[in-house]
Amino acid sequence: MNKFLLLALIFVLHISSYSQYSPKKSSFSYFSLGLYGGFTTDDFVLFDTSTLLEIKTNLTQQFFLHLSVGHYSIDKPEENNEFNVTPVSFGLSYFILHGHSSPYIIMEAGYNFCQCSQAVKEDDFNLGLGAGLYYNMYEHLKMDFKYIYKYNHGFDNIHHMMVGFVYSF
Repeated sequence: MNKFLLLALIFVLHISSYSQYSPKKSSFSYFSLGLYGGFTTDDFVLFDTSTLLEIKTNLTQQFFLHLSVGHYSIDKPEENNEFNVTPVSFGLSYFILHGHSSPYIIMEAGYNFCQCSQAVKEDDFNLGLGAGLYYNMYEHLKMDFKYIYKYNHGFDNIHHMMVGFVYSF
């Protein structure tokens, strides 16, 4: 039984080494456009919807630049207030593995344009850190699952859980 498990482990590692192979691409040779939807929360009690549009290009085989514009709202019933936020972010993604499923980590910085129903809230900056997983559906179509924790300087910090479709060209 131990020999079988050892052979199975060697086989899986051998196969996964081929799935990680990706031909080297020169900088800015890959572009993608992603459309995301998901949930946003600041306390894991109340969840609101969020949307995101993202453009991405490669710097190297592992590092990618992205620019994103989104919208989310946070309802604060205890304050009788609702925040409508439009973040614009610029970030860097690092792909840990390349294959059918490709995990990555993400760092980003941006600016929030905010409108509030009760109080005047000023626009302010944000910093984000998260992780995600690309899943190859077809040659040019991927499904992306991502989580980003955003530090917002002017108001509550936010958790984004999103799923999107990414088209590469």
